[in-house]
Amino acid sequence: MQIHTIFDTMKEKRLCLQVEERYLRKIKKTIFLDWVCIFLIIMSGPVRVLFNVIPGYSCNIIIFLLYTSALFIWISQVKRRLLQNEECKFLSGVAALMLFLMAVRTIKFDFLPSGSVYARYAWYLYYVPQTLAVLWMFFAVLYIGKPYHYQLERKWRILYIPAFILIGGIMTNDFHQLAFRFPDGIQNWGMEYTRGFLYILAIGWIVIFCAMILVITFSRCAFSQNRRKIWIPMIPLEIGGVYTIIYILSPKGLFPSLYKMAEVICFIFPAFMECLILARLLPSNDSYMDLWQVSSAGGGLMDFEGNIFYSSEKCLPVKKEQIITAKRKTVLLSDEQTILRSHEVSGGWGFWYKDISDILELNRNLEDVGDVLVEENAMLEGAIRLSEKKIKVEEKNQLYNEIAREVSPQLKELNELLDSLEQNDQDIREKLCYGGVLNVYIKRCSNLLIMSRQSGVLNVGELWLALSESLEYMRLYGIKAYGEKKGEGFLYGKDAILVYESFEKIIESVLQKTRAVMVLLDMKDVLSIKIQLDRVKSTRNLLEIQKKFEKCNGTFETFSEEDTLYIRGTLPLLGGGVS
Repeated sequence: MQIHTIFDTMKEKRLCLQVEERYLRKIKKTIFLDWVCIFLIIMSGPVRVLFNVIPGYSCNIIIFLLYTSALFIWISQVKRRLLQNEECKFLSGVAALMLFLMAVRTIKFDFLPSGSVYARYAWYLYYVPQTLAVLWMFFAVLYIGKPYHYQLERKWRILYIPAFILIGGIMTNDFHQLAFRFPDGIQNWGMEYTRGFLYILAIGWIVIFCAMILVITFSRCAFSQNRRKIWIPMIPLEIGGVYTIIYILSPKGLFPSLYKMAEVICFIFPAFMECLILARLLPSNDSYMDLWQVSSAGGGLMDFEGNIFYSSEKCLPVKKEQIITAKRKTVLLSDEQTILRSHEVSGGWGFWYKDISDILELNRNLEDVGDVLVEENAMLEGAIRLSEKKIKVEEKNQLYNEIAREVSPQLKELNELLDSLEQNDQDIREKLCYGGVLNVYIKRCSNLLIMSRQSGVLNVGELWLALSESLEYMRLYGIKAYGEKKGEGFLYGKDAILVYESFEKIIESVLQKTRAVMVLLDMKDVLSIKIQLDRVKSTRNLLEIQKKFEKCNGTFETFSEEDTLYIRGTLPLLGGGVS
């Protein structure tokens, strides 16, 4: 029996290593193909130089093939890595627009008479793909943080109106010359021209949308360490800006002669989106393996034959029958402290664990409350004879009563929740997760009360630990919860408890409505807590909380905007905060 176990373990480890090797190979392949694309684009310069010294031959078709190859390589990588199908559609459209731009440029130089009206309109056509491409790039990043089947709101389609107006204005430039003016007459348009108001609008359109893309990806990034990589996608934008300045000042200089404006645009736009993916600002599946390794949840993958294909570091032994059963209902494992859930995926099953030992321990503690009260009564009778012990027992009793009063609603609700649990309960996971939210408040609020009673003053870090753990349990409930703390400081214990109590009341009232919660704790001059609740316009208890904040010389204000509720409360710090 032990020999079989050893072989099964070796087989499982071997499968894990194979998965990790494939994951690393995919990352290396992505980087390699990115460099291949860059090499193909750089080669267009030497190709142009080579064909310029060979009379009678054109380099434009070769350059078109180089860019076509790079675009096809890039979009095949994008489709493999991006999570949202709609993101892939928009970026595939961007690649198609860049291919159209290169095709129009090639036709203009190789198949249309130089200086003809057809060549001029082909030149005007350059602005159709670049105007729509930057708009589709913006639409793609709007899917960051959205569900898989999310559809873009119709209001965003209004942006097509200014886009087509801008395109129509440039395509009709012959009639008004607001985009390009020809001092020597429109017949000599290829000799000399000046740029007008519509051209500035076209450039501004690109700049504005690139800036909006950076703002959206930065604001929706869930990991602060990824936000530090915002400089990566700015590299191609800076290259494009420098090229534009060089092109305007010296259109026949060395660099504009090697790489034409249309070619640089076909490089800048895809490079900008690729850098967003590499910086993890545009989510992709490149980092699934890292997320799996650092996750605190145990789980794994099993094929249909029952072989464990991959498991995390905290994976527990489990049978095939248990994994299949866990799809329909929660399975309690043999240790009676861990529940198993599963879901069918392509090629097998995905399964994961949840430790409910804290909830079970709390339930057992509640059952023993009667015995604890008897023991406390005996201690109080002995403290009557000893005054010193009596003082200590009285202080402890007051603290217990204060804790009981503070968390009694949560204790009562948690007890009712645990009593209502059944083995085949359909929503047992939701109930247990909600119980976890109540449990962490009971634990952390009690801890704050104890420390407050000891010194009367608390470090803001203790309050932040309580808020962070509550946010963690909200994530288990299915809510996207994010928190951030800035600065250090000290405040009265009663103020810290007021902040945490208010946060809990607000969260309990919106737990079943909101999809995302963001909390910012800032200690610059005062303690400032900012709460942002998605899909919530208002909630109860706000007036009561406002009165409590004002009573403590603080402020409390709320406002809603586009189905989002914003809450900000402030309280004085002791001696000011440290940023």
